[in-house]
Amino acid sequence: MNSPFVECRMPRIWKIVDVPPIPKSRTICDYNKDLRPILLTATLSKVAGSSTTHALISMFHTWLGATDSTGATVRTALLDFRKAFDLVDHHVLIAKLYSLGVKPTIVNWIVDFLRDRQQRVKINETRSNWMHVPAGVPHGTRIGPWLFVVMINDLQLLSDESFHIWKFTDDTTVSEIVPPSCPSSLQQVVNEISSWSYENHLQLNCSKCEELRTCFKRSPPSYAPVISDGLEFEQVSNAKILGVTIRQDLKWNDHIDNITAKAAKRLYLLRELRLTFY
Repeated sequence: MNSPFVECRMPRIWKIVDVPPIPKSRTICDYNKDLRPILLTATLSKVAGSSTTHALISMFHTWLGATDSTGATVRTALLDFRKAFDLVDHHVLIAKLYSLGVKPTIVNWIVDFLRDRQQRVKINETRSNWMHVPAGVPHGTRIGPWLFVVMINDLQLLSDESFHIWKFTDDTTVSEIVPPSCPSSLQQVVNEISSWSYENHLQLNCSKCEELRTCFKRSPPSYAPVISDGLEFEQVSNAKILGVTIRQDLKWNDHIDNITAKAAKRLYLLRELRLTFY
């Protein structure tokens, strides 16, 4: 994975793709119109950069290594920002772009991209009045997630090495490795993140924040719940992180059950459609 970047060359296999023609309709009359070309890029080429897969591998490696015959407990806080993309303060964002050394011409382009934006509600043929959008980054654009990453780039933990943080767009996961018979400091870290959020005009959605605990001792230790803005983080036995259902014992049963249930629903629909058309 590192060789292409060191050698400044892309492997040829990463630059060739299979293009299966997918029919748009049951009857193929015109190959140019009735077939949709789907490009299947090499998997390694698609994951050559940072991805959810890299983040998940890093999480599992950290959690499994920390609890492998150590008696330690891993407390993981799954943080949720309220309307994360919609509450991005443009002034704070522009200041951070300048602090990262982004060229003024590019910053000016981004300023113009965010300025004087309007939106309205449309239901069938009924439309509301246009309203200005004073904050946030546009949804469904390539630059939107990039700008949010710039926004949270300086979110760092000031605590010791027992803490780990993973940031992927608006998903933020913090884990603490608590050795046996030692107190937990996860509450202090959540307080730090909450303070950073207020300073940057973002808000933690505490009603959706959760805690996942991993410990393989027969009698796991108990800890006080994490509290923010007067609300306790719900302690859960499994949670969905970056699209993968993770269980507190780090087994894959729940994720596989979810995948097979989703597949069964789609197969049922396909069977119903087959009976309808035939």
